[in-house]
Amino acid sequence: MTEYQYQWRPDAEIIDNDPPPPAADPDGTTASVIAAALKEDIIFGRLPPGNEAAREKLLERFGSSRYAIRDALSRLENRDIVVRERNRGAAVRTMPAEEVRGLHEVREILQRHAALRIRLPVSDADLAMLISIEEQ
Repeated sequence: MTEYQYQWRPDAEIIDNDPPPPAADPDGTTASVIAAALKEDIIFGRLPPGNEAAREKLLERFGSSRYAIRDALSRLENRDIVVRERNRGAAVRTMPAEEVRGLHEVREILQRHAALRIRLPVSDADLAMLISIEEQ
């Protein structure tokens, strides 16, 4: 299982140390692209917890091979986003309320720490850059 690793320096941009994405499947769609699209659907609630990911619908949606769909679901399963059961297919993993609360606590700690690291007052150049990023 490969996790994203980022090196953070307060005076520099984020450096992505993740390996490059795999080469495209023969049909032009990679399993990593499919997995990323499904992960985004799950994060934004378009695929709610417990929702089954029917392979036929995924094949139709992505126009990809069965292998790429299976590989994408396997990648999501390795990250505990999807659960697969033999002869039943794959479904979006449900999370117990206590686990969700724990995730929110970690996020709160990280956001607070990030906010404390902001140098104040913010320079006009940095503020203009942030406004530009927000507008994009």
